[in-house]
Amino acid sequence: MTRRTLQRLMAEGADPSAEPVLLPPGAADREMLEALQQELGGEDTHLYERTVETLLQITVRVETVVEERYGQPFEARFLVAFRKGRLSMAPELRYDDAGAPLAGAPHLRQVIARMHAHLEGRARQALRRDKLRKLGRRAVEGKVQALSERTGIWVEAWHTRSFRLMARIAADEMLAFDVPYLRPDARLAEVERAVIEARAAHEARLERGRALLDARDRASARRRASA
Repeated sequence: MTRRTLQRLMAEGADPSAEPVLLPPGAADREMLEALQQELGGEDTHLYERTVETLLQITVRVETVVEERYGQPFEARFLVAFRKGRLSMAPELRYDDAGAPLAGAPHLRQVIARMHAHLEGRARQALRRDKLRKLGRRAVEGKVQALSERTGIWVEAWHTRSFRLMARIAADEMLAFDVPYLRPDARLAEVERAVIEARAAHEARLERGRALLDARDRASARRRASA
């Protein structure tokens, strides 16, 4: 989840009428955050020290069979700490970042619920995309199989947005074609034409070579006959 999305969800979960939790004079921020951690119960939290302050890291995660972009899971992480005596939260609490005010565990649970709902929505969208991608790939595989039966081509590699086809023209000659998943029919038709034309051109070269050899052999035979 991006920093901007985290900030938006934090702002949407804010209650303008709620007073932020303040650090009592003389109180230790670690003890206050430990109490908050206990109130959160089953949430994924981690308490750690950073130089002169204590930070509570909270991870919100949605388990799914697909992954977010670049192989990342569907999760969000943010930090809670006391800044200037006020309980605050932010995607990354830099030393000059006061963060957004936090009004205690109930407020924090609201923010976590919003993040969880957002991640669930993203996960559902990813599942739908994955399903459509698999359906599309099966349709493409059927077309490639039909083309393979006609021309003998094969798939060398399946990529994210395209796949590569290989076609043997001669023993020492092959052609490679990149075909997009999106609207592949026109490209597959081009591939078929190109393979047929390349093989026809190769066969024509062979015919010319054979004709030249035959002509040379006949000329040699005539020379021998006249000698």
